[in-house]
Amino acid sequence: MKVKKEYIIMCEKAEELQKAWQPEIGDYFYPKRYEDREPLLFMIANMETLQEVEKNKRKYIWLPRQDQLQEMLKDAIE
Repeated sequence: MKVKKEYIIMCEKAEELQKAWQPEIGDYFYPKRYEDREPLLFMIANMETLQEVEKNKRKYIWLPRQDQLQEMLKDAIE
């Protein structure tokens, strides 16, 4: 799955968002090192990946899905 660099940068700059991240299977993330080519999304698809991300969370940028963003807004409104 492809994602725009602008979205990655925007998510990285949203420090509150990144601090709130509790990694779980199905989450999308991106390594904090940028490359010149088209960025590809990574997904936590199994327990091994989940454990790696939890252990080294600071090395990754969480890229929340639309449903996750909507849930955060719903919680904030209530």
